[in-house]
Amino acid sequence: MRDVVGIPTRGSEADALIEIGTVAASIDLRANEDARIALLDAAGMIRDLRIVMDSKIEVIVKAARET
Repeated sequence: MRDVVGIPTRGSEADALIEIGTVAASIDLRANEDARIALLDAAGMIRDLRIVMDSKIEVIVKAARET
């Protein structure tokens, strides 16, 4: 969905999807609270992306300028 609305995947540790994947991969070793937080984060991202997709807003991402 991020690709559809024009939000590139960073692929770094700062990417929220990486964190959700990390929690999912080690779900048996994690506290229930970690799983709950990851699921709520994922649901929030999906909700936000659905809003953007439904509104037909075009997202333009520019690289940050180095100072």
